[in-house]
Amino acid sequence: MSKMIFHPFFIFLAQIVNSQLVEELQYLKVENRILRSKLGYRVVTTDEEKSQLLRFGIPLGDRLKDLISIVTYETFRNWARGKFYKGSGKVGRPATPEEIRNLIISMAHCNRDWGYKKIRDELNKLHISVARSTIQNILRSVGLEPIPDRKIKKWTRFVRAHIETLIACDFFTKEIWTAKGKVTMYVLVFIELRNRRVHLAGITRYPNQRWCEIRAKKVLDDIENSGFHPTHLIRDRDCKYSEEFDELFTDNGIKIMKTPVKMPTCKSYVSYCTSFERSDRNAA
Repeated sequence: MSKMIFHPFFIFLAQIVNSQLVEELQYLKVENRILRSKLGYRVVTTDEEKSQLLRFGIPLGDRLKDLISIVTYETFRNWARGKFYKGSGKVGRPATPEEIRNLIISMAHCNRDWGYKKIRDELNKLHISVARSTIQNILRSVGLEPIPDRKIKKWTRFVRAHIETLIACDFFTKEIWTAKGKVTMYVLVFIELRNRRVHLAGITRYPNQRWCEIRAKKVLDDIENSGFHPTHLIRDRDCKYSEEFDELFTDNGIKIMKTPVKMPTCKSYVSYCTSFERSDRNAA
């Protein structure tokens, strides 16, 4: 008899309490949303605070979607999967120590020919493990571009500083028809960078070191007679340029500047004139 009396009463009482809790919860949600909007920035939680949120949030299941506001529901699920670093208070990789960062920058400044991989290998010798991408980010943050870009910029500064006294040489080819058919001719030209004046050194089917030495001597005589006094000769690393070839210029006070390996853009001035018609026209 007592069960029949009190059971409906408890149900009625629970409904009243539940209704009041819903109203209080709705008010708290609105208030929390207003407070969050006043902050104007993301709330950063500590590991302890995350643990408290997980403790009370996980039992709610999908109902948490309508309640959570401090972070997104997806972020909360990532927390629940353990996707944050315990004890660090930060999400993501730890920052590179300042002393290692300074060492990387110093290596790049002192060794302009070292790329990211070379610096990483040298750090490994010191038992310092740093990812290639980390080295890349550190160097770019201080304005040091990848090694090819650094070489080009360094070369460009050199050319601009000495352009009034620079000459460059290079080969180009031209196919011509003869009585025996089409043949390939090799043309050696020198160019004064200050005014793009071209000196035609010679044309041959079979260029070799001795031929280059003879033609270079002719060009040196022409340059000397013109009154131009170059200080540097830019050339690539073609094996047709021998030590004797270089000595012809160094004996006349002209320094040899070899272009960097696999950097054809460093010969852009002479390459601009490497067509038979243009060379012939400028030489005339």
